[in-house]
Amino acid sequence: MPLDKSKSNIGYRLGRMFAVLETVQEESNPGTDVTMREKFYSDASTTPLEVFTNLIKVKNHQLAKISDHSRCQDYEILIGEILDAIDDFPSNLSLQDQGRFSLGYYHQKQILRDQMTAAQPRGGAGQASESKVAAAASPGQ
Repeated sequence: MPLDKSKSNIGYRLGRMFAVLETVQEESNPGTDVTMREKFYSDASTTPLEVFTNLIKVKNHQLAKISDHSRCQDYEILIGEILDAIDDFPSNLSLQDQGRFSLGYYHQKQILRDQMTAAQPRGGAGQASESKVAAAASPGQ
C-alpha cells in the first residue's frame, strides 16, 4: 500500500514524522554510529509526547548542518504538512495506533528513499541539483 497523505490517524502521522526526522538526522550526520531509529523508535511509537518534543528540538540543530538551504526548507514544508492534522502529541498510543505508526513510518521512508535514489546522479557520487525531498512533499505520491 502506498503512502496515504490524507490519512489523519495520529499513529500514522507520527510514524511519517519519525521517518522524516530520521532522514534529516541521516543527512546531517552521515555515518553516525547510533541512528534515531535504534535509539527512539520504540518509545516514539508508544509514548510520543516524551519523544517528539525533544526530537523536534534536535531537528532544528540537525537542519542547520545541512548546507543546501532549499533542502532544509523542503524538510520543513513536509514536516509542516504532516503536523498540520495533529493538535497535540498524545502521552501514549494504543496498540492499534502503534501498528499505524509502523505503517506511516515505512510508507514515508520508502518515498524518501525513492526520492533520494532518483536524485542521485548516474555514477553514484555527488549531489543532484534538484531537491530530493520536494516530491515527497508534493501530492500524488
